[in-house]
Amino acid sequence: MLSRPSRNQRDAWSRPWLLILLFTIALMPGCRGSGESSDRGNGRADESTLVDRIPVWVDKDPQSDLDFDRFVVHSQLWSTEEEAHSMHEELLQKELRSRMDKYLVAAAGRSDAPELVSYEPGQFMKFVDTSTPYLEEDPDRSVGLMYQLHSLVEVNRSVEKKLTRLWLDFQAIHRVGQLASYWLAIVGSIGIVFLNLRMRQVETSISPAKRNLLSAGLSITLLIVVAKLSQMVLWI
Repeated sequence: MLSRPSRNQRDAWSRPWLLILLFTIALMPGCRGSGESSDRGNGRADESTLVDRIPVWVDKDPQSDLDFDRFVVHSQLWSTEEEAHSMHEELLQKELRSRMDKYLVAAAGRSDAPELVSYEPGQFMKFVDTSTPYLEEDPDRSVGLMYQLHSLVEVNRSVEKKLTRLWLDFQAIHRVGQLASYWLAIVGSIGIVFLNLRMRQVETSISPAKRNLLSAGLSITLLIVVAKLSQMVLWI
């Protein structure tokens, strides 16, 4: 008759199997759930960081305030970065000129002010702050990878005061010309009348016909001078 294993013998057999069972359970996917969740969480964090790198103003126009006028310049889609940069710079300069013309029109109260006042946007660039262009790549085009640049521009509203001053100086110069035209017409007319009367009172060898001819010539000359001066002056 076979004898039953002793308790120590049963423990000796069961312990290795217990260790194997515990090791197998530890390797099961369910026990690694927290680690995988952590990895997925990190993945989401990386994606969020990537999205955050795209400036908000690329898709949403920035808000201006009392100190700064803000706007975004978007280039068109181009097949090379060089073309995108070149056209973006051209569009940026055009937009800056357009904005400054707009300030000048507001200051002057007339739409032709940019045509009357001579200035260059470059002389006001110290009031302009332009961000580093954000390069966007669009691979969903049938022609291949396309590039587009975006820049945020902040214009200090002090430039509006500078342009207003330009208009006021321009206006002052032409108003002086207007006054000069008025005074020249008035003083010249008085002078011609006085000269004609004076020649009538003084004994001279000039006949009345010649005196009248002289007065008419002086009057015509005065009219021509006043007309020419008036053409040079902007009546504002």
